[in-house]
Amino acid sequence: MTKDEFHKKWENFWYYHKNHTIIVVIAIVIMTVLIKQCASRIFPDLTVTVVTKSVSVSQDQLNDIQNMLQNYTVDVNRDGRKNVVCDNYDFGPKQDPQLVAALQEKLIADFQATNSALFITDDAYFKQFSSEGILAKLSDVIPGAPDKLSVQLSSLPDFKNSGLSADNGKLLLLVRKYKGSPLANKSNIPYYNNSINVLKKLLQDGGLVK
Repeated sequence: MTKDEFHKKWENFWYYHKNHTIIVVIAIVIMTVLIKQCASRIFPDLTVTVVTKSVSVSQDQLNDIQNMLQNYTVDVNRDGRKNVVCDNYDFGPKQDPQLVAALQEKLIADFQATNSALFITDDAYFKQFSSEGILAKLSDVIPGAPDKLSVQLSSLPDFKNSGLSADNGKLLLLVRKYKGSPLANKSNIPYYNNSINVLKKLLQDGGLVK
């Protein structure tokens, strides 16, 4: 085939199949990106939801907490890694109002679908969550634990050693009720059990559970 013949065949092909070719190329690019994202996506074994208004937790502090909790979690999803993620919802006054609105919508969606049983909040959100009846007493999920809905991070040495400031120590650790929540879904039960085991170890290290 000469160069001119090839050129004519290509022009003929492109004339009749231009749109189809473009669609196929775009589809291949999209699939490549999606496959790459799925391959690199982290599936956490433990998720802790951090919701604050009066005290901000920096990304470095969140990383320190995640690294600390990796010592206690198990590989629930059996992907060969122990991954912990802190979902941070900072509703502080310095936040952009549009970002706050987006975070509020995301928090509502997460409440309906998340497998996160552990929460870190300030006093304002503790009062809100407790009034909504979504929290469990520590003693209800761990025998011998304090008969209350929260424990201060400052009373747990693992958090005190994780780069938190004095203000962060005022934050509270909470556990969500199992019954009537997404935690009771069959696929979420192993993650819930892992969260309770992690909570128990934290309380034991703090001398709050034998």
